[in-house]
Formats: sequence, C-alpha cells, structure tokens
Amino acid sequence: MRTLIAAGTIALHTIRELVMTEKGELLIRFPSFFDDPERLPAELLAPGDREKREAFETAVAGAVRECSASFEDAGENGWIAELKRRAASRKTFPPLLADPQTAVLLRPGREGFLAALWYLCEICGSGCDADIKKIPVRQETVEICEHYDLDLYEAECEGMVLIAAPDGDALLYELERRGLAAQKIGILTSGKARTLRYAGHTRYLDRPRASLQ
Repeated sequence: MRTLIAAGTIALHTIRELVMTEKGELLIRFPSFFDDPERLPAELLAPGDREKREAFETAVAGAVRECSASFEDAGENGWIAELKRRAASRKTFPPLLADPQTAVLLRPGREGFLAALWYLCEICGSGCDADIKKIPVRQETVEICEHYDLDLYEAECEGMVLIAAPDGDALLYELERRGLAAQKIGILTSGKARTLRYAGHTRYLDRPRASLQ
C-alpha cells in the first residue's frame, strides 16, 4: 500500500496568471493579500519562475529517490501520453507499474490536481482513498478561485508534485528535512474504487474531462 503525498501548493500557477492579468480588480477585492499595492507577494510570483519551479521539483525527486528502493518519474517515462493512447484504442491493458514497492512521481499540470490523481491510479492499476481537504492550499487561492468561479482542483498546478510512496512517513520526514512543504493526503488501494473525501462527504474520482473520454 503506497501513501499519497502532495508536495507544493495547489493551483498557484492559476492564481499567478490571474494576479498578472486581473491585478487591479484583485487589489480592490482582496487588498489584504498584497504586502504593498505596487508589489506582489513573492510566493504568488514564484510558480511562474521556471527555474524555481524546476529546482523545487528536482529537490522533491531527490527526496523520493533517497527514501525509495525503486523510483519512477511518470513525466520522464511518457506515461501520461501512453495512457491517452490506450484510452483512444478502447482496449484493456495491464497497469504500467503495478509494483507496490516502487515510488511514482507525477507533476500535475494544465489538467489540474484531480486529473493527475486519476493518472497516478491508472499508472499503478489501483484505487485510492484521498482526503482532498489535506491538499496544501493558500487561503487566497481558495478565495480567488471562488471569486472567479474556478474549480480549485481542476486549476493548473504547475510547480506541484504528486507522489505514491511505499514509505510515506520516511518520505515526509525527508521532505521536511529539506525544507520542502508536503502533506499526506491518502493512500492507493488494491480495489477499483477511487474515493475522495472532503469535510465528512465522500464522492468518486472522475475521469479527466479532456483526456480519457
């Protein structure tokens, strides 16, 4: 049973884009989110900085390698593209990686966090039990997404990393030791159900809208 760990903060890329394009409105609607009306908070700009984003992702990958006997990077392996190819063929295929002792790292991108979670389950041939309230998020991200009627969990998530780890406690310790923000959000399961929990409610994880129809 692998632990699901989210490293980084959800939807910051989307918030950065809104800050850059809707600065005037946001300064009026959310003045307390800005240290200075003429200067944006550094954390909101950081996700758009490619070098900082890549440095964070590299550091997370290093921690995963340190804590895992075996490690696979779904992005480097081209597994998302393979899943989409398989979906288009409408045939049944075995999991890309069923070994429960192998850690898997996946970077949520334009399709959002829940799409990435679906892909991770597909790669591992597993179900999941995840508490989405535990996904790291900034309060201003929640409020700005609500203001623009955006789904927080479907917003672009560049700069975040989702991990399925055989030893979640060891990985969380290593990430914390390296100063990398992360949170356990659930587990992969041996069944087919992909369960999401939030504030006492339960629902099932949907297929990504654009990719696996």
